[in-house]
Amino acid sequence: AVRAAPGGRNGAAAAAATIAAVGAVCARWAFVFPRGPVPRAAHVTRARGGAVESRTEVTAAYGPPNPRRTLEDEQQIFERKFKGFKAPASPDELYTERDVKVDDVRDFNAIMKLQNPMQPTEELQLIAITTHDGIRTEWPQLSDLKGLKISDRTPVMFSWRDRQRVQTKAPKEYDDIIQRLLNSGPEEMQDLVRSNWQQFDQGFFFRLTELKEDTRDERLIQKIEGLERLALNVVNAAKQQSDQAMPEQSKEVQEIFNTFMTEDDQGTMLWPPKPETMRKMSEKVEQFAVRHKYTDVWYETMVELVERFAKKMQARQDQQMLGMGQSVMQRLITSWLRHDELWEETSEGKFLSKLMTLSHEQWPQALQVHQEPLEVSKLKDELKIIMETKVIKLPVSSQLQVYASKYLQGLVDFVEAKDRIVTQAGTDGPVAQQVG
Repeated sequence: AVRAAPGGRNGAAAAAATIAAVGAVCARWAFVFPRGPVPRAAHVTRARGGAVESRTEVTAAYGPPNPRRTLEDEQQIFERKFKGFKAPASPDELYTERDVKVDDVRDFNAIMKLQNPMQPTEELQLIAITTHDGIRTEWPQLSDLKGLKISDRTPVMFSWRDRQRVQTKAPKEYDDIIQRLLNSGPEEMQDLVRSNWQQFDQGFFFRLTELKEDTRDERLIQKIEGLERLALNVVNAAKQQSDQAMPEQSKEVQEIFNTFMTEDDQGTMLWPPKPETMRKMSEKVEQFAVRHKYTDVWYETMVELVERFAKKMQARQDQQMLGMGQSVMQRLITSWLRHDELWEETSEGKFLSKLMTLSHEQWPQALQVHQEPLEVSKLKDELKIIMETKVIKLPVSSQLQVYASKYLQGLVDFVEAKDRIVTQAGTDGPVAQQVG
């Protein structure tokens, strides 16, 4: 929910932040309004004393449209937007559905001021509203919204369908990081801002504007404005650095991908790749990582570029190219995780570091040929330590953090199944081929 920022004390920075939030979340569409009522069928579900009553009501709808869309409709929208790409069959790959609780009449009034409250943007559509007493109206129209009475005692759940690839959090979800920043000293605040800069999107600045509106404490307002200026400076500096590095790192990604191509014909890729190909790819990743001194920023940019490529290949249903992207992504994650002295301190750490040089399909083979005894609890402790000392320190919105967490969870699942894997496979399994 977005409401306009007042002028005055908030200044130009606050107004700009709010305009950015409104522009990103609720950009206006040009709609043709019907001259009179248009009959429509609304599906209404009402909860009464534990029982559920469902019926279809035919009413007159005024104002902008909110058409019901099936999976086929969503696939057509995808293919119009991404020409040349086939739409995924799964709804989860087309859109995200999320519920937003609205209990502040100011937020509701801001929604109603939009040209089309049910479809603020091409990517965002209201698919249902549920009142506090359990009445759910699917594909609501403007007349349904106008009949709502919203307060903290009578909240309404707005169910949205969002086709955007990247979504900001709800404004109040930024309160934890904002509170930490405001309670810190000047030097600590600067460190926190630099380490969490990827959280500072339109929703973050919009929440700062809201907090300034809701307080009369001049000292707190000044502190929020100082945080706002510092965050904007850090974000702008990070953006400039990223823009400068992007062309170079795009070439590096291309060089890594080229290791999968045959030497005779760079346009031909052999699939599945040979161990020698995987070794070349791993060496190329390490070469660039050393050149950039294993910085988190480099890994973050590389992960974003490879993820973008993999999603395009998934949309095209090109399984070989998708597999190549996934292999490079895994090698980037393991390269970043292995760059830590922790792995050399214990035999369990050395074993886990060895696993990271292999593909996950080779883990059972590596377990079979390992000679030293391994304790599950100690293996899990090693993974917990690396999670707490390395992964969690990344910004919350970091894609590197997301993929590293998934990878470590895969290791945890493997470690927990260690004894069962050894029992099932026996002790005469094939020797693992090292690829890193």
